[in-house]
Amino acid sequence: MQEKEMAFPASRAPNFLHCRNDLAHPVRPQFSDCVSAFHDLPTGSGPVLWDNTGNAQDPYASPYFASHGTCEIVFDLAGPGAEKVHRIYVSGNEVRQMAGRVIEECIEPGGERSGAGFVTKSFENLLSSIATPGNHFFENPPAASTFLTLLIWPHIREHGDFSYNPGDKDYQVAEHIATTLRAAQHRYAPGSPSRRELEARWDAIDYVLPKLDAFNEHNPTWWDYYPAPDLGCGRGGGGIGNGTAVARRAEGAIVQGWE
Repeated sequence: MQEKEMAFPASRAPNFLHCRNDLAHPVRPQFSDCVSAFHDLPTGSGPVLWDNTGNAQDPYASPYFASHGTCEIVFDLAGPGAEKVHRIYVSGNEVRQMAGRVIEECIEPGGERSGAGFVTKSFENLLSSIATPGNHFFENPPAASTFLTLLIWPHIREHGDFSYNPGDKDYQVAEHIATTLRAAQHRYAPGSPSRRELEARWDAIDYVLPKLDAFNEHNPTWWDYYPAPDLGCGRGGGGIGNGTAVARRAEGAIVQGWE
C-alpha cells in the first residue's frame, strides 16, 4: 500500500462501507498509523484459519487486532450466529482488501474525512437467513448467517477490554436488515403465518433502531429485542434477546467459502 495512491474494489451489495465521525474520538486515527497497522495484517491468497473460541495462543483469532500509534484495525465475526462458529477460513488478502477499502474511503492524510469506519463481507449470509420465515432465526440463529466486519478506529487506552463490533451494534447494519425484511414481507399474502413472522422480525429491528443511532459501549445488539417488547399480544418473552447478550453456544461449526 502506498500512502499517495490506494486502489481497492468497492463492496458489492448487499455489503457496504460506513464511515462514522462519532467513532473517531477522542483521538482521530492518523493515516500513516493506519498504513503501518495495515502492513501488520496477514498476507496471501491461501485460506487462513481464524479461531473464534477465545484461544489466546492462536496467532489468528477473532476478534483480531492490528494497531500502530493512533490507529487500530479490528477484524471480527458478526451476527448472533457467530457464537456457534469456532473456526473460519479467510485469506489474509481478503482481510487486507477490507482494511484498504476503509482506509481509502474513511481516512486520508490531513484528516479531512471521518477518521473511522467499517466494512462488511458476506452480509448476504445474514440477510438471506433472517428473511426466511420458518427457520426460527431469533430463537436459534444458524452459524451460516455469520458475516464479517472490519473496523478502523482510534487506538486508545480508554478502550481497555471494550471491543465494539459494528456488525452487531451499528444502526446502518440494522437499517439494511429492516429494509430487507420489509421487502421480503411482500412475497407472502397479508395475514399469512410467513408474513406475520417477518413482520414480527421487522418490528423488533424497528424497535431497537433508535437505541443504535449513536455510539455507546452499552448499546444493545440489533437482535436484543425480539419479540419487540412494546407491541402487546404476548410479546416480550422468549427468543435470544430481551435486552441481554446472546449466550455463547458450543456447537462448534466450521464455516468456509465466504463469498
